Amino acid sequence: MEQVKTKKKMTKVKKEKTEKKEKKVIKFISEDYAKWKEFRNNTSNEISHKEYILLCELHAYYFDHKYYKPSKCCGQKTLNKWITDLTKIYGEGL
Repeated sequence: MEQVKTKKKMTKVKKEKTEKKEKKVIKFISEDYAKWKEFRNNTSNEISHKEYILLCELHAYYFDHKYYKPSKCCGQKTLNKWITDLTKIYGEGL
């Protein structure tokens, strides 16, 4: 009998964890969507200063963290991850 109670408890805990893991879908507002669309249309391997600022501002806003600017030369991993993160939001549409 004790094992059955334990399994029920474990199932309940798994359900609670699963419910907590469900993420809210984040979508761009129309103005930001248009800006990111323009950013994505850039075929260059380098980003301009204006695009760099846009990337930092949008990521801080949509991922709820303090605004900061990673180094353009040493922070490339971070910047590429931010681009990937924002592109996922862009993929969700408006």
